[in-house]
Amino acid sequence: MSRAFLERCPRRPLVIHMDINRTIIQFDSAGGRTLEDALNGNVAANVLGRCDGDKWVAVLGPQEEGDRSGLITFEKYVDDLHAEPPGMQERPKSERDRMWREIAARRRAMVRVFTHAGQPGEKYMRHVEEQRRVLTATPNHSMIPAFFQLVNTLSELNWPFTLIFRTFGNDMANVLREWRQFVFGEHVYQPRGAVLKDLKEKYVPEATGCIFRAEDQLFFCLGPDKPSVVKYPEGTETLPPSEVLAQLSAMPSCKEVHQTNFQLLHDKLWEYTSASNNIGGIVDYYPFWASGAERRSGGKVFPVAITSSSAGANSITPRFYAFFDDNIFIGEEKSIVDLRDIATGKGITDAATERKYCVAVNPYMAIVNNDYFVDSLAQVIRLQLGEEKISGE
Repeated sequence: MSRAFLERCPRRPLVIHMDINRTIIQFDSAGGRTLEDALNGNVAANVLGRCDGDKWVAVLGPQEEGDRSGLITFEKYVDDLHAEPPGMQERPKSERDRMWREIAARRRAMVRVFTHAGQPGEKYMRHVEEQRRVLTATPNHSMIPAFFQLVNTLSELNWPFTLIFRTFGNDMANVLREWRQFVFGEHVYQPRGAVLKDLKEKYVPEATGCIFRAEDQLFFCLGPDKPSVVKYPEGTETLPPSEVLAQLSAMPSCKEVHQTNFQLLHDKLWEYTSASNNIGGIVDYYPFWASGAERRSGGKVFPVAITSSSAGANSITPRFYAFFDDNIFIGEEKSIVDLRDIATGKGITDAATERKYCVAVNPYMAIVNNDYFVDSLAQVIRLQLGEEKISGE
């Protein structure tokens, strides 16, 4: 159904931002989660229960039908239990960072053992094993089958795409290595279709870079495949742009650094990846997101040209956009993607608009359903076209 819809879509340029950790690979170097942690966390995000006194009691498991009124996932229960304390944002940066590390550690400690014996989700251990069977079927590779199904589908439909991997962690080099293995046919999952054939025949190394954010400052460093390294003198919470530029320029593999804004970043990403067959990787700046208690305004910048507001003297070719990430929470302040209208620079928090461009990835479903990303892409394109439903549904 989704493939048939995509086949009928207008062939606008397609820009896909694809998170890495817990979206296409199941461990999180930035968040300090192992594979076992991730698989338990995936189940915890799919089991609904109710609060009974000071306890949470499971009611509905993954994909189970039933009355969901008043129920919350175990993941949400843990997040609420260990929430940001009042006044945290008014404290010094070093203290905010310490407090959030402690909160995040307490959350991980509860979620990582969710299905263990004696824990609230022990009867759902089979869903951990269900995921493990999929992942261990390709022991020498990390990326999930649904990702390859997505790019193969687009390639078979002869729909060229821009693919930008996004991460907070140190895993970009490994992911790009596996991507190259796939493109060159050295992977369990084989490339199909004209687009991937062309990528192989005209191969260019993938463009990489990192982003640094601090308050209202935004920098894009071309070259590195690791997170930005910027050090603050003790007792200092801000740096002049010249100092940030100097420190970023000193990073290994740095080619050039730009202080930028949301519209310029949109254009620079397009220009930069176009020189590498439209494939690239961007490492975002985790400390800024974490110190803001994981508010979207400090997250992964996602600049889009929204047709109704971005048209004008400098209007661009209409594009389709999609950002896939497991930490997207549509319409909520606590989210990982900072969706911006390039015409105004303002953050987009309207749920209906955000839903057009952002996919809140369910990691469990992405692992067990090979069509998950294809279906999700079809959904956001449908919304960007203004259609109420996929034709034929």
